[in-house]
Amino acid sequence: MTRLGGIFNDQKKYLILSGVVTLSVNLIIYQSVLNAGFWSDDYHMIAPAARLTWWDFLTYYIDPRVQWIWYRPVQGIQVGILYMLFGNVSFGYHLAQLLLHCANTLLLLELVTHVSRRWRIGLVAALIYGTWSILSLAVYWPTVADPLLAFFCLSALRLWIHYLETEHTLAAVFAYVTLFAGLGTKENGVVVPILFFLADRWIVGKPVSPVQLFKRYSPFVFVFLIYAALEFDVVLHSAYTRDSGYGIGSHIVPVLVQYLGLLAFPWDVQSPLVYLWLVAVLGILVYVALTHRWRILFVAACALLTLAPVMLFRSVLPRYLYLPAMASAVLFALLIEWGRGMLERFVKSAPAVRIASVLIILGMIWSGGATIAEGGQNYTGFVRQVNLKLQPVFQRHTSFAPGTLLYFVDPPFAQINVAGAMAFRYGANVTVDGRDGRQRVGLGNYKAAFVYYEDEQEHLQEIAANPTASVRTSPDLPVQFGTEISLDGFELTNSTLTRGEAVAFILYWRAIKKIDEDYTVFVHLVDAEGNLIASVDSQPKRGSVPTSTWAPGALIVDAIVLPIDVTLPASENLRVRIGLYLPSTGERLAILNARGEPIGDSVVLERFASAP
Repeated sequence: MTRLGGIFNDQKKYLILSGVVTLSVNLIIYQSVLNAGFWSDDYHMIAPAARLTWWDFLTYYIDPRVQWIWYRPVQGIQVGILYMLFGNVSFGYHLAQLLLHCANTLLLLELVTHVSRRWRIGLVAALIYGTWSILSLAVYWPTVADPLLAFFCLSALRLWIHYLETEHTLAAVFAYVTLFAGLGTKENGVVVPILFFLADRWIVGKPVSPVQLFKRYSPFVFVFLIYAALEFDVVLHSAYTRDSGYGIGSHIVPVLVQYLGLLAFPWDVQSPLVYLWLVAVLGILVYVALTHRWRILFVAACALLTLAPVMLFRSVLPRYLYLPAMASAVLFALLIEWGRGMLERFVKSAPAVRIASVLIILGMIWSGGATIAEGGQNYTGFVRQVNLKLQPVFQRHTSFAPGTLLYFVDPPFAQINVAGAMAFRYGANVTVDGRDGRQRVGLGNYKAAFVYYEDEQEHLQEIAANPTASVRTSPDLPVQFGTEISLDGFELTNSTLTRGEAVAFILYWRAIKKIDEDYTVFVHLVDAEGNLIASVDSQPKRGSVPTSTWAPGALIVDAIVLPIDVTLPASENLRVRIGLYLPSTGERLAILNARGEPIGDSVVLERFASAP
């Protein structure tokens, strides 16, 4: 007993035991997701490593001129290293993400213990944080940048505090290095220098002159200017941030309120009581500020500052709270410790109070852990189900010849991620295009081309394109429908039709001016007498891009699949008619000649033949 007492009275050994407990809990509750596989952004993040040389891969992620969403070179380098280690085996990526999460909980444990001088507060904060299910998607999803960002931000903050306490120059150097790594991982890292300054004044608090403060923090201004120059063109002018509405606007207030509600009560409970609790928390923080309890105020500032960049999004995603929620975990740990101390003053049985507090903490951990474990199983099943949609391609083709195009009329998920999945499987041999594309496809420019679409049962079907397929048009393209729309051109997969096999048309529309109505596109197969044999009537891009949303001058690439029935009669004189009409009245939009005179209501493609 004496020896055990010596162990448990030793602060450092308490810290080690706390670390073992924290690590074990996280490994147990997240192990169900290790074999989940890839999905969504995983594919387009990792695919460049599969199809590019190492030098081209580094250029792809490091050169800001070629970035089109964010500037995150460190995250790209991480992905490249993981690809070198694990290739396209998802287990390694999931394991790396889980280990990062474990490292973050351990860093949080050590940092809180060091600052508070109480290992219990550090342990409770780490356990609560590690088992909050609202953050679990950031761990399930192996290419989410938040865990790597948190690792660099926590490391940088811990190193900076060490520098402030000891004035060891090497600690400051390492703090700068990890700060740079955080900036290169995700944009939230830009607030870390502010946290450095607040830690200097509110945590360490050593006397220092204004001149010394200026010398200490002015280099961060230089760092920020360089970073801002790199990010400006990438973030503020990227198609993604423009389309998503990322920026300052009226949406910030409701988004902020929702995020603060989640930080105040991070169990994703939909109840007005959450906002009452938020008001109570804000009241407590006002009291903390008025009474100059700087260390608690520092924790709250960490939450608000790291939250600031994500408030610019128009939607609320709980996984974005991965870093800010660390501060919430610390505040909950402090609240539990304060409540335990207060009860011990008024309750005669102190051991009963301690047992009750332990049971409360264990209940929180068990509840969160069970939710995370179940969520991991659901995530794994979901990812596998999504990936099954591409199985028809993989089963039919073990490989593709170099210079092959795969065109997805109905991509099972975002086209950019389908492209990544194909690169994973077939390397640089394939080019992927589809419904999200905004450029002419050029089926005949490839050695082979395949068009994929979903049938009525939502099964992926394949059409092999004939690069020599051609038909005559009447009138010649481009043609003008009314005063608003131009059909600039088209491509087709085959001019010889086969019974039971579909044919695909890729139409190139353009808005001449702003369109007020939503027109329906028709593609009709008719025989020599004009009898209808097969037809498709649909708004452009299967209803996803109505004509009223077209920007004047923009090219609209609209792929239409025309099913061919098994009863198709043998003929060498079939025609396809293409046009537009107003669905409310059925009135077709007339084709106008150069003098503005109507010359018909459809473009005729001829001649198609069907096999005898």
